[in-house]
This record gives sequence, C-alpha cells and structure tokens, in this order.
Amino acid sequence: MIKNSLSTLLVICVVLGSLIAIRYLNVQEQDHAPVFYVDAVIDGDTFISGNQRIRLWGIDAPETDHFYFSTSKLYLEALIEDASLKCVWVNNDKYKREAMRCKLGEGDIAAIMVREGMAVDYKDYSNGFYQGEEKEAKRNKRGLWKE
Repeated sequence: MIKNSLSTLLVICVVLGSLIAIRYLNVQEQDHAPVFYVDAVIDGDTFISGNQRIRLWGIDAPETDHFYFSTSKLYLEALIEDASLKCVWVNNDKYKREAMRCKLGEGDIAAIMVREGMAVDYKDYSNGFYQGEEKEAKRNKRGLWKE
C-alpha cells in the first residue's frame, strides 16, 4: 500500500512539474517567438497567417455545424484582427495544421478563448492545461456555458 501511494505521489509530482515547466518554458520561448499577422479566421481555434493554417494549441472551439460557432469565430476575429501575434510551435495536429501557443501582448489567446467560454480545454491534447480557465467560464456562465 505504501509502495502504491509513493508511486502515485511520484506520478503526480512528475505531471505537476511538467505542467509548470511547460508554462515557464513557453513564456520564455515566446519572448523570442516569430511574429504572425492574421489574414483570416477560420473558426474559434484556427486562423491563417500567410500560407500557414494555425490551430491554437490545447483548445477546441465549436465547428461550423455546431451551436455557438459564429459567436466563437467572431470573438476570435475581434480579438486578433489587425494584431501581431507571437506564436510558438507545439506540434502538428492530426489534420497537419501547426498547433501553436499564441500570445497577444501578455495574453495567451487560447486561455482567453476558454476563459470567455468561446472554446473548451482540449484535454486529449492539453492534459488539462486550460482546465482552470474552463472552470472559471463554467462558474461564471460565460459563452458556451450560459444557461
């Protein structure tokens, strides 16, 4: 029993340490990140810059045929149109889009979208990275979470 508890504690420490490192390293990397200009917004989690289709890492916004699609898309457009974004590549998603963490000034765009209820934490990819923002949106009944 003690061995299982220690193993569980070790796993929890590794996961928490990884999440802290990811947040710290991404902030440091974004200080030197390339700048992207938005040419078009596809939906609440994807935009085009030049010839690149960029997906905001760690979140999922409503698709074209889903409730709240237009509101989410318009919110992202208003947030990032005519802006210069600093983005750091994280990985390519299953559709070969470049998944990136993008900042507008000091604000993490994905975090803003989730906090305002325009998208959800995509736990399968983010490991709950934006779960705090999603809980806040639910608690305050914002966006997708309005009754």
